[in-house]
Amino acid sequence: MKIPQKTSFISNYLNRPSQLSPEELQVILEEYPYKDFSYEENINYKVIKLLRSVAISIKAEKLSEKLNISKQTAKEILTNQAVEVKFPVVIEGKGFINTLLLVPLSSNEVVSTEPVDKANLELLSELIGKGFFVTFEKNFNFKTNSYTLALYAGLVYGKEAGKFAFTGKVTTGGKLEEVENVTQKLELCRNSGIPLIFAKRRDMESVEDLEEFLTKLQIPIFIFPSKEKEREAFLTNFKFSQNYIKSVFHLEEELSYIKPFNETPEDFEEYIQWLKRIGEEIKTLKERYLPSITVGITSNPVVFSFIAGVIFSKNRLNTVFYKYLKEGKVYKSLFTIESDRDIPETEGARNLIKIFKNEGEMITVTFNNRVDTDGIVFKIPSGELLDKHSKALAYIVNEEIRSLEDKCYDLVLETSNDFAFALGYYLEDYKCLNLFHRGKFVYYLQNPSNKPYFILDKCPLYLLNTRMFHLHVKEVSPEIFSSSVKKYGYVNLVEDQDILKVLNERFQIWSEHKNWATLNRGDRVFLIRREKGRLRFFEILLT
Repeated sequence: MKIPQKTSFISNYLNRPSQLSPEELQVILEEYPYKDFSYEENINYKVIKLLRSVAISIKAEKLSEKLNISKQTAKEILTNQAVEVKFPVVIEGKGFINTLLLVPLSSNEVVSTEPVDKANLELLSELIGKGFFVTFEKNFNFKTNSYTLALYAGLVYGKEAGKFAFTGKVTTGGKLEEVENVTQKLELCRNSGIPLIFAKRRDMESVEDLEEFLTKLQIPIFIFPSKEKEREAFLTNFKFSQNYIKSVFHLEEELSYIKPFNETPEDFEEYIQWLKRIGEEIKTLKERYLPSITVGITSNPVVFSFIAGVIFSKNRLNTVFYKYLKEGKVYKSLFTIESDRDIPETEGARNLIKIFKNEGEMITVTFNNRVDTDGIVFKIPSGELLDKHSKALAYIVNEEIRSLEDKCYDLVLETSNDFAFALGYYLEDYKCLNLFHRGKFVYYLQNPSNKPYFILDKCPLYLLNTRMFHLHVKEVSPEIFSSSVKKYGYVNLVEDQDILKVLNERFQIWSEHKNWATLNRGDRVFLIRREKGRLRFFEILLT
């Protein structure tokens, strides 16, 4: 039987090893380990997978004889827990993702069924202080050493390394050297949906760097419109560059927001959408690959910082906040927030806040003497005192705001970016808030879980557009209308009998309805209009 036929034969039995007869197994072992590596698939990899699945039927003596190793080593190869790690290969412009299978051994022996450079294996064995067995799923130029970073990662980090692909050369003392064709390899891994950790000068230069990446990765997020120089100072706080992190995880979004900011509604919307995408991307990395990921952030202006706190909190991102020190032109970390339930020590900070409760629906947080402002004013310290207690002060203000009557408030922040970020992180979207910047409404914050929709017809928009409300109107499809009312519920105020019939038959919205309702800020409305025989649906948010 030729090697391709044997490979196919073995593959069939990998899914049902118990059906393999002793005679068939003997045929497979006759020429093991195989020396012909001219085919794409490596038959030795298939054989060892099969032997491990039927290990109870294999005598260690037979394997020790075939591989010229001790019986104990052979037994460990058959029974010790194996680890598989991926690494990209590029040969003459063509590439593929390869997999190595390794089995840690109790001795310092290194064993392979392929003609790899044994010096590379022995160097790794000395580096980690133990031996191992290794084989490869597909054949390639075994004399190269770009796979050694993958092998090292599998030996040290076990199955956690299986979430990534690796490429790089491990050298004496655990130093890492760059290898060829990294651009092609990144594209291969992108198309395969797997992150690629690769050796790179200044980013990934040693096995210590690999340890930091896999256990303590902090992703730098810089939010400071038109401040490129400050960005460079900020990034000196981080081991791994933004470009390296983007390359490893194939991220599309930039990790800095430095676009010119003209304070238009479009600018705010663009920023918020970017921030939401960033938050979701990092949340995915945390859930799929590295639970230990943290975010290091600095942000400006204050309104941007507050929104960043809200969105990072919603994505459950552990975050370190950094502040720029003009005197030294450097950034220092002020605090870390691990969750919105991360309760700081507040005893000393409570005496630093003065609260003035006036009539009105405005909340102002300021370090100015604006106590005559309508609504509730939180007077907090400034400067170093605020920096020292910003996390605790934000938590206290958050508690006070959460305890307020359940209605919508205007929020004005005249304070520091670190405080604003922490307040946004703690508040998240548990309160209905209209966020203002320089006197302009910029962002609406509301947890919608308990807010039903009001369904209206024959209602001119100007009847809603009073001085009490800001209206946010958009036309939506019938499908969005249907899914929204089913998700959040509704109060039916429709009077047109024909529309009621359509709502009943098409959307299962019944005709029982109220004749009136009092609308408040934070409420959501669907306005239905009949035009030329068809219904149009408009979603309206009152803020």
